[in-house]
Amino acid sequence: MKLLRTTNKAVELGESDVEKSQRNPKNISKLVRALHNQATIHEKLGGDNLEQALDCFNKALSYDPKYSPSYNGRGLVFDRLFNFEEAIKDFSQAIYLDQSHAVYWHNRGCCYRNMGLLTDSLNNFNKAIDLDPYNPIIYSNRGLVLRKLEKYDDAIEDYTKELELTTELTSKIRVLNNRAYWYAKIEKFEKAIEDYSIVITQDHINIHAYHNRGISYERIGDWSKAISDFTSVIKIDNKNANAYYNRGCWYDTLGELDLAITDYSIALELDAQSSEK
Repeated sequence: MKLLRTTNKAVELGESDVEKSQRNPKNISKLVRALHNQATIHEKLGGDNLEQALDCFNKALSYDPKYSPSYNGRGLVFDRLFNFEEAIKDFSQAIYLDQSHAVYWHNRGCCYRNMGLLTDSLNNFNKAIDLDPYNPIIYSNRGLVLRKLEKYDDAIEDYTKELELTTELTSKIRVLNNRAYWYAKIEKFEKAIEDYSIVITQDHINIHAYHNRGISYERIGDWSKAISDFTSVIKIDNKNANAYYNRGCWYDTLGELDLAITDYSIALELDAQSSEK
């Protein structure tokens, strides 16, 4: 990997300069940044590279114990290794050294969430948003915590804000699907249908949107549109047992027993095939 080779060379040169200059502060600073960049690449690569990332972050911090980005970076490695306690320590040290970085608060918030400490997580995301109110990722992650706390209206507000700040189409579709799901959760089915319809306009084969819009139509008693959406799912994926079952339920309700039995039978057969795999 060219970028990794480049950072490896920068570290070699930095170590040489430090030795020659008898630990000149300027050269140490350059070496710390090079080690940090090297560690960050290893962290992004993941897998077996995570141990190398730890070694590089440890080395960077041995040269400069007050370099907050490396505490944050090492915290990310510990988080990926599911060592949440050590990750929290590192994120906290990064924050102690520099409280102005929203990303440090955000990362600690994610770690608290992974530990199930939802109130602590929410407090950290609130602080991160105070520092960086235009970062859609923070709203997304705070929305997840609010959902877990069953504060669904607040979660929807965060997804709405995330949507406003998101420009990439794939991300917008993901956010709309999320917001629609939680609109349906609080029985705002018309709102859910609006969001799913936008998704379908942008992505004509989005099974998730068709299926869940069909369920929302079902909840408001619009059987013809519910059947149409379940049929669309089946056209896209003719092995979708849930769509056959849900469509069969509506045919059953409408007294179309032959059609209902056909769909139920296909759903059962597909479910059995899935269980055998």
